[in-house]
Amino acid sequence: MDFDAIDRLRKQLAFQQASIAKALAPMELVSKQFAQQIAQIQAPMQQFAKNYAESISKIVDFAKNIDWEGFDEFEKEFGWLEAITMTYAFKLKDVLKSEGKEAVWDKLIEDLNDAKFLDEFSTEIEGVGLVKGRAHITKKALEHHKNKDYISSIPLILSQIEGIVWDLGIYKKIVEDQPNSKYKIDTNGRCVLDSRRKKIQWRFGELLQYIFGKESKLANHTEENVYSKELRHPILHGRQTDYGEAQNSTMLVLLLYTMVEKVKDETRS
Repeated sequence: MDFDAIDRLRKQLAFQQASIAKALAPMELVSKQFAQQIAQIQAPMQQFAKNYAESISKIVDFAKNIDWEGFDEFEKEFGWLEAITMTYAFKLKDVLKSEGKEAVWDKLIEDLNDAKFLDEFSTEIEGVGLVKGRAHITKKALEHHKNKDYISSIPLILSQIEGIVWDLGIYKKIVEDQPNSKYKIDTNGRCVLDSRRKKIQWRFGELLQYIFGKESKLANHTEENVYSKELRHPILHGRQTDYGEAQNSTMLVLLLYTMVEKVKDETRS
C-alpha cells in the first residue's frame, strides 16, 4: 500500500476543507446578522400585527353597530358632500330618515351659519395655493353668508367655484392657460382641433367629469343642480331676482368647501 499517496490525499482534503470553511465564514456572519435583525424586528412586528388586528376588530364591531338603514337614500340626495365626516353624514342620514329632506337642509343651514366654521374656512382658503388668489373674494362671500345677505353671497360663490374648476383644469394641463379660455389642450400643450381644424372647447360639466370621474356625485350635482338653467344661468345673467334663499347660499358654501378640499387632493404633490 502506498502510504505516501494516502497521506498526500489526506492533506489535500484537509486543505480543501479549510478553504471551504474560510469561504463560508462571511456567509455564517451574514446569517447570524440576519438572524439578529429578524430577532430585533420580530417583537415590533408582532406588536404591530396585534394592534392592527385589534383596530380591524374595532372597525368591524363599529360597522356592525351602525344603522345603515336609509343611507342609500342619503347618498342619492347628499352624496356630493364628499368632504364631510362619516359621523356628520350619519347624523344627517338619521335626520333624513326620521324627519325628511327639508329637515336636513334646516340642520345644514343652522350648522353652516356658524361664525367659527366660516372664519376658519376663510382662513384655510388663504393657505391653498390654487385658490388663495381668490381669498379676498371668498372672504367677502362668506361674510355675506354669515350676515344672511344671501343676495350677495350666492352670485359671489357661484362665480368663484366656476373659476376654481377652470383653474384646476389649467393646473392639470387640460385647459389652455389664457384669460377666459375653455379650449382643450393635448399632452404637448397644443389646442385640440376638430375635423374642421377649429379649437375644441370644454363644456363645464364635461370638465368636471373628466377631473373627478364620470361617477362622481360631486361632478353630477354641480352640473345638474348648480351650473344649470335653474340656478347659475338666470342668476349670473341677471334674469332672476328672487334667488336670495338660505338653502341656496348654504348649498354653495358646502360646494365651495368640498371643491377646496378636492383641489387640495388634486394638487397635493
